[in-house]
Amino acid sequence: MSTSAGNVHLQSVGAQFTLTRRTGSGPEEVPVLAYTIDPVVVFRQPGGESVSGHVTSLLSIGFQLSTTADLSDHLQAAVHERG
Repeated sequence: MSTSAGNVHLQSVGAQFTLTRRTGSGPEEVPVLAYTIDPVVVFRQPGGESVSGHVTSLLSIGFQLSTTADLSDHLQAAVHERG
C-alpha cells in the first residue's frame, strides 16, 4: 500500500471482447466490456477489510454485485438495448 501526498491522476483501463458460450443450439457470442481504474484505489478502515474505490463508486450509482458466476443468469437479467 502506498500513500500519495500530491494529486493522483486516475486513468481508465479497459477492453472490449467477445465470449463464446456453448448452448444446445450451438455457440452464442456474448459481448463484454471490462474496465478498471489505474492506480487501484482501496479504502480500509482499521480492523476492516479492504474495499475497492472503483467498486464502491459503481455500487453507489446502481450497479449490483452478482450472487452467481453463471453467465446464463446474467444474460437473462440483462436489459437489451438497441445500438
